[in-house]
Amino acid sequence: SNLGQLLLEKGEKDEAEPHCKEPVRLAPAFPEALSNLGNVLRAKDNLKDAKVCYRLALKMRPNVAMIHGNLGQALQQEGNVDEAMKCYNQAVALDPKSPRFESYLASALADKEDWSGAAEHYRKALALKPDFPEALNGLGGVLHEQGDFNAAVAAFEEAIRKKPDFADAYSNLAGAYSELGDLDKANHY
Repeated sequence: SNLGQLLLEKGEKDEAEPHCKEPVRLAPAFPEALSNLGNVLRAKDNLKDAKVCYRLALKMRPNVAMIHGNLGQALQQEGNVDEAMKCYNQAVALDPKSPRFESYLASALADKEDWSGAAEHYRKALALKPDFPEALNGLGGVLHEQGDFNAAVAAFEEAIRKKPDFADAYSNLAGAYSELGDLDKANHY
């Protein structure tokens, strides 16, 4: 299952799947294996089966924040943001020091266009982990939506400093510069 997760992190979803299915076959009562299989299925857009894996894992280990977070991501991916937020809130309650779950919650709030709530949770994530490029990029997106383009530029630039190959942050930075009327910088990114 660890090999499956490593392959998934490298973007090799098809290769990862059998390495995540085998541990579930051998030990179906192993919640981490079910969650790992759910991650592969979610990456392959098989949200129905991914949610089954996560829910089975949660029946065995209801106090594992990561599994709540994984289920929340599958629910959010299918557009069920309210249910995803319940999972993220549970994950935050179980692991309040995790910046990841604050960032997931922020993303769900942004999906609901609750910009101030999203900004609050991105800032909580960044308070827990200041070098979190995904949260910086998310905060930049929220600031952009709120019309604070200069602050959005600063957040996107910081995300890029933390993760120089962050394509989404470059694209978002170009959009923010465009909103500021600085087309030279927008075209640069």
